[in-house]
Amino acid sequence: MFVAIAEDSSDLLELSKKNFLGKEDLHQEINHISQQAQKAPEEVISVKLNDRTYIVLRTGIFITIERELIRMGQTEILRTAKRKVEKRLLHNSMRLESVFDAKIDDVFTSWDFERDKSVILFIVNPTQKGSNELDK
Repeated sequence: MFVAIAEDSSDLLELSKKNFLGKEDLHQEINHISQQAQKAPEEVISVKLNDRTYIVLRTGIFITIERELIRMGQTEILRTAKRKVEKRLLHNSMRLESVFDAKIDDVFTSWDFERDKSVILFIVNPTQKGSNELDK
């Protein structure tokens, strides 16, 4: 996954205004999963790039202990731990496949520790339905 930082976020904000089926449910599930790992984000923005690719940006997700680890320069340990915890929570969420109405092929996460932000990239298979029909 490539993550880019731009000074002008107007294009992203414009893209994030576009609605897609399940957007509000996606935000609710991201809030729920984030709360299990650390805390609910202060802001969630999502963009559907195409039928297979969704990007979710979270702002304001770190708790006090994480911010202290960042100040202490322990970002690699924090990154490794967060990657394992969040990837497990995202992959084990039965609700997400129902929200996308597609099988999740892969999930990538990345963090900007200095800005208290993260990016989640979902790759889905729209030709295969999710495995959890009970949440629909």
